[in-house]
Amino acid sequence: MSTAARLLGQLAGLGVVPAAVISISSSVSWVIISIINGEPLGWADSGRVVLFGLLSWVLLTTFALLGMLTGIRSKQETTALLVPFVIWSAVAFVPAITGPLSVTEQFKRASSIILQNTTVTGDATSSILIRPAFLAVMTVIVLATPRHRMRSGLNE
Repeated sequence: MSTAARLLGQLAGLGVVPAAVISISSSVSWVIISIINGEPLGWADSGRVVLFGLLSWVLLTTFALLGMLTGIRSKQETTALLVPFVIWSAVAFVPAITGPLSVTEQFKRASSIILQNTTVTGDATSSILIRPAFLAVMTVIVLATPRHRMRSGLNE
């Protein structure tokens, strides 16, 4: 089995967990909103809930890839755990670090537009496209990991 095939398999397995959680959460949200409204959500509102779930999955999978990458590359377990947490914290809570390409800020903007938050206006296209582009870049970086890096043990 090739290194890329193995990593793709691991990524697919890793992507199932957030997909399941987001699917359950979206379904529960759909039911609760329908109960509050007294009728099922229409197709347009249901589509917005599904698109929000997809955006959420891409965001979570991107950060899971970051964790996977640092786990593969790190020599120590503590580094493998702390580096993705520090990077995620910096990206999520200090948008000045990543500027207009801030993944979490773009996620908030795109989600607000998709869910029709009246305080946010504009086109969500660029905010939506940044997410899959970032996911694709992270996937390529993980898949480019040489086989000898995958087999190395953690030395703590």
